[in-house]
Amino acid sequence: MKKIIESGYNPPSATIKIAGKEEQYKVPPSINGTVLVKIYISTRPTESLYNELSALGAESPKYYPTEKLIKSRVPIANATKIALLPEVVDVRRTINFPLTSQDYNVRFENNEQYYHVFLDVENHTPNATIIQILENLGVKIKKQYNDGITDFRVYIPVRNLTEVAELPFVTQIEYHDIPVKTELYISKK
Repeated sequence: MKKIIESGYNPPSATIKIAGKEEQYKVPPSINGTVLVKIYISTRPTESLYNELSALGAESPKYYPTEKLIKSRVPIANATKIALLPEVVDVRRTINFPLTSQDYNVRFENNEQYYHVFLDVENHTPNATIIQILENLGVKIKKQYNDGITDFRVYIPVRNLTEVAELPFVTQIEYHDIPVKTELYISKK
């Protein structure tokens, strides 16, 4: 974060340059002060909850019964108000990582910037149609998992990150593995 601040990072700008790096990183566009979130609930959502979400500006809420969450785009200013609703257990971003500070999760190929991330789909049941839609948006699938926890390790072009996150079957986009450095003298046998 210090390197970004030192580089003269300006939040509204479309690109930033990390101090000491050659690449200029593109920042995904914000959409009119809104953020795509997962609203966790403990039971099936009530009509009252949908009305409260609508009153707080939530756009097109979609309920995922197996994950017990609602995915919706909400005004950033109302995210805390939504989190405090009685039926709501938690609110988290669908795109779950700081987009510009983790340069080891950024890839450049053929003058295109990609984020190296894990991508999960509804019910953890990817199929040929889902894979085709992702590939049509420029997503490069590096690995598909069958563990019921994580579905894909992918490269997502930054230009399509928001569009991929808003697909109705996408439930989560998060960091790829964070590199860990350690020394043998502090490891266990």
